[in-house]
Amino acid sequence: MLALVCVLFGFAWLIDRRGLRRLSRVLGLTSLLLVFAVGCGPLPSWMLQRLQHTGVNDFNAWGGRNVIVLLGAGTVRPEGRDAVAEANMFAYGRIVESARLYQQCRHSGGDCKIEISGGDARGLGLSEAVV
Repeated sequence: MLALVCVLFGFAWLIDRRGLRRLSRVLGLTSLLLVFAVGCGPLPSWMLQRLQHTGVNDFNAWGGRNVIVLLGAGTVRPEGRDAVAEANMFAYGRIVESARLYQQCRHSGGDCKIEISGGDARGLGLSEAVV
């Protein structure tokens, strides 16, 4: 977005040098309005409005045998001498959602399993799946 604003300002400057002051002012004003629309939030909020309609992902078509796949989101090593690798703070939402879906699956009466994926990308000694 910053590149677009810089290009608009550059065109406004070039057009102003050629003597078309009205068009250069319109381009300059348009680029300033674009900066404020992006920076103050109306444009991003409009773009993100329909990204996610609901906060709950309910799934009601559970079969006889089900697998919930939990993708890893990274591990961290907390401070301390005896600290062991633990889940990244971004992983907790995925873990809670997987547990919620597992409970929903169990209440439907089917066979439910959780498949946890993730390796040891940071070299902390434990894979994400183990943590």
